[in-house]
Amino acid sequence: MNLSTSTVSICLSGKPEEYKITPETVRRVRDYADRVGYVPNHWARKIFKEDSDTIGLMVINDFGLDKNSRALHWITEELSRNNMDFVMLVALPGHWREVLNQFKGMKVKKIVCIGFFFEYTNEKMNSFNCHRMVDSENFREFLGDKSIKFYAIDYNFPGHGSYKHDNFYRIGSNRQEFYLRLCRMLKENGKGPIICDNSCFPEYLKEHGAIPPDMECLAAGVDSFEAGYQLKDEVKKRWEAGTAKVVLLRNDRRAIGLIRGLMELGLRVPEDIEVIGFGNLDFGAEVPVPITSIHLPIMENAQLLLEVLINGKDLPSRVEQPAEIIWRKSAVLKGK
Repeated sequence: MNLSTSTVSICLSGKPEEYKITPETVRRVRDYADRVGYVPNHWARKIFKEDSDTIGLMVINDFGLDKNSRALHWITEELSRNNMDFVMLVALPGHWREVLNQFKGMKVKKIVCIGFFFEYTNEKMNSFNCHRMVDSENFREFLGDKSIKFYAIDYNFPGHGSYKHDNFYRIGSNRQEFYLRLCRMLKENGKGPIICDNSCFPEYLKEHGAIPPDMECLAAGVDSFEAGYQLKDEVKKRWEAGTAKVVLLRNDRRAIGLIRGLMELGLRVPEDIEVIGFGNLDFGAEVPVPITSIHLPIMENAQLLLEVLINGKDLPSRVEQPAEIIWRKSAVLKGK
C-alpha cells in the first residue's frame, strides 16, 4: 500500500483527522483490512497500557460451582450491559497459580473469585488434605502487589487470617457456625443421631458436642446424583444400627441421589430418616421428595460486588452474610 506502519495503525484505530490523514487514505486502508479479514487485537493494546480496566473472573471448577453458576451468569450479564470488559479463566483444583499469573500478565487489576474460597494455613490445608486453593505463600506474594484488588464472593468465615492484606475483600458466610446451630436446633427438637460427610466440618461439630465423637464421616466422592446413590447401603446400615436418623450432605445432588437409593431399599424420607443438602439448587424443590437445603446468599454477595465494580461504591474488607436453611419435605421441623 506504500504507507508507513504508523499511518496504517492510525487509520485503523486512532483519530486520523488529528494527523491530517486524508479520508481517501483512511478508506483505502480500512477497505483493505476488510478484504483480508483483519481484526484488531484489543488485548495486545491493553498490554502496552500501564494498567488494564478489564475485570478478571476466576471461576473455581470445584464442588461450589453449582451454587455459584447463577451469580456468574448475572455478573457477566451486568458487566456486559454496562460495557465493561472482562476476561474469564477457569482455575482447576490446585492450579490457581497459573491463572493468577495469566491475569498478572494481562495487567488485570481487579480479580473476582467465583467459587468456594477457604483461607487456611498450609499446615491446616495439609491436615485436611486440601488441594483446592493456591498455596499460601504464592497467594500472599500475589496480594503483595497493592495495585491488585482481589474479591471472593463465596468466602468461608472465619478464616485463619493467613493474608493480612487490605486489597483482599472477603464476602461470604460462616459455614461451620451455621452447621453447629443447625445441629443444635435438630437435637433440641428431638432429632438425631446425625451423620455427615467430611465437608460439614465434622471435627468442629464433634468438638462442640453437636455430633457423636466417634461418628465416622460418609465417603466424600464427587458431587453427583450417583455419588449420593452409592451411599445408600452405608446409610441404611447405620440407620438399622440406630446411629443415623438425620444425614447432612455437602451438595443437593448427593442428597437427591441418596434419597432415591434409600427409597429403593424401602426407607421412607422423612418418616424413617431425614436428609439435608447444601446449596439450595433450583431443581431441589422440583424432585419427588423436595430437598431441605442450606442456602448461602451468593446472589446478594454478587450484588454487593457489582455495586463496587460498576458504581464505584466502597466495600469493607470483610462482609459476613448469614446462611439460612430452606425447609422442604426431606427434613422437617415443627413449625417450619
